[in-house]
This record gives sequence, C-alpha cells and structure tokens, in this order.
Amino acid sequence: MTPDQIRLLGELADWQLLGIVDAPEYWCKHIRDSHECASARDEQWWNARLGRKTYPWGIAITTAGDYLDERKAADPAHAVTLTWRQITRWVEGLDDELRGDARRARSGTPEERAEVIDRLLGRVPAEPVELTLW
Repeated sequence: MTPDQIRLLGELADWQLLGIVDAPEYWCKHIRDSHECASARDEQWWNARLGRKTYPWGIAITTAGDYLDERKAADPAHAVTLTWRQITRWVEGLDDELRGDARRARSGTPEERAEVIDRLLGRVPAEPVELTLW
C-alpha cells in the first residue's frame, strides 16, 4: 500500500479499523453497506475540503458531490482510493500476532486501541519528553 492509502485507513473509526483486521469479510461488507461519508480528519485533506466516502467498490478521499455513488475508483475527483480487495490483501499480509492484538484491542481501553492502531498504520510513537523541574 502507498503511504496515502495507509493514511486513508487511518480515516476509519477505531472500531472499524480493528474490526476489519479481526474479520475483514464481515467488516468490509458492513462498512460498504453503510454508504458512509465523513469529513476528512487528516489536516491536509481537511484543508483541501476533501472527505472520506464509502463506495460499493471501496473507500476514497474525494471531493463532495457524488450523492449517488456513481464515481468509479479511477475517477479524477479522488485523491486516494482503496478497494475492498486491497484492504483484504493488506489484512492477509499482517502477522498473526498483530491480528490477535487487534482482536483483543477491540474490547480494550482507548490507550490499548490507540497503541495497536499506531502499529497497524506504521506510526512511530513520539519520543517521550523528559521534563525537569529546576
């Protein structure tokens, strides 16, 4: 996957991403059938007035205006796309330990969910800043 496609996965709600990793066949269908659309959370996409849209073929960061789900994956209005098949292949490529961690994190604390999602998306945790009182 490209870095932008990984960013697109990060646009999903935590429960959606963890669900896809745990049971991709079920959750891809569930998300697809929701016909969801939302404002982008990524600052660059937000500033460009792009949003996340769910299509029968996958998900995309795209411009507004496709109210009938008519845009295809190659439509120039999309900044980035992911098909359900690409998402499923990505999940299949994850190691069993990480998939197990995602399954357990679904019922874990917000901190546990965030840690697993950061690992799934390849985010490097920030170095802790040592504070000193003088």
